[in-house]
Amino acid sequence: MSNGERLRFHSFTKKWVFLAVFAAVLLLTSCSGDNENDVKRYVKKNYGFEVNFLEEPVSNEWDGHYSFKVQRADIPDFSFHVFTEGYFRPKISGDSYETSYSYYKLNKEYSQSDTFHALKEMGIESFLMTGYLSAEKPYASTIIVFNPVNGLEPSEDNLTLLFNGYQKIRTLGEELRKQGYQLTEMYISGFWPKRPVNEFELEQFARSWYDVRLNIVDDIADQTAFRQVLNKGWIRKAMMESHYFRKDLGRVIALEDSLRAIGVSIYKQYSPYYLVCMDKVEVASIDEMDLEECGDYSLDLQFDVKLLDGVDDSEVLNAQKAIEFIRSTGLNIKTLYVKTNDVIEPNAGFENYILTNNFASLIGLEEVRRWMESRADEIRSELADNQESPS
Repeated sequence: MSNGERLRFHSFTKKWVFLAVFAAVLLLTSCSGDNENDVKRYVKKNYGFEVNFLEEPVSNEWDGHYSFKVQRADIPDFSFHVFTEGYFRPKISGDSYETSYSYYKLNKEYSQSDTFHALKEMGIESFLMTGYLSAEKPYASTIIVFNPVNGLEPSEDNLTLLFNGYQKIRTLGEELRKQGYQLTEMYISGFWPKRPVNEFELEQFARSWYDVRLNIVDDIADQTAFRQVLNKGWIRKAMMESHYFRKDLGRVIALEDSLRAIGVSIYKQYSPYYLVCMDKVEVASIDEMDLEECGDYSLDLQFDVKLLDGVDDSEVLNAQKAIEFIRSTGLNIKTLYVKTNDVIEPNAGFENYILTNNFASLIGLEEVRRWMESRADEIRSELADNQESPS
């Protein structure tokens, strides 16, 4: 190759490298939602105020849809979302301001009410959740939040507190009707870490995390009738789960540092109750609950492994150590649910976990290896079936 050809070749190569780098930068900036100025102009034009960005834009799907979480500069405790779509130079497609501000304003007013302060003096945090029965019938559900120290212990004190709180909530109905809302339900939970400032933040706390849901009705006039409502099976189960979670969780939490040292952690994202008592709920009433010992626990963990990469000796050894640590608690654990780090598409129809309903059988390295490898084989088989199935 002559010098002239070399120069032309290098010049041609540099151009393509430059174009490739430029395209990569363009793709990265567009995919990361680098149009904050557009969002600011959009909000200023439509609503007349400035906003601050609270976090990186979140991709909702693999089709270029993003949402920006923004904060009103003049109301720092209020936030909402602005939505965009498209990969290259995303376009704003809408926002959640109206619905979010309606929720925020309603709860601001509620936080000044006599009912809110009366509940707070009783030791109960509360706020309103809004929604629609139909386009013409908005509703408001009240969420009662117990102090997590007490949770939903099936005690006389808590039952009395619940009943008194319920009576206070019923007095809200008339006031809310004046604003066009119908008060329909009361949710009770001990796990809400803060008051959501918009309905999107509220949705991050799945409704399945509520311990108890009660319909707001007029015929629960005394504690006897109220207790009959609470004696429904699903409420008894919630109270029992809450009781044993708080009673025995300390034995598991005491192991966190030891577990973390071997790449194992307690998995707390699946459910607020990651140590669940699976028995003791088939009783006629709350009064008959046995509060001494749970005979069937389920525990959620996370292993720092990728089963699809193959299970090596050190991972098996660490899993065995974790099992022995858990066994040392003396709790009657029968079910172990373990998340792994395997990456599986959200719509695959299955998840990256290992499960056993016979925890007592996991004795020895070979048994633990078989348990992990059999689940790896199942995931591979499920992935293969998905690839063969028509889309």
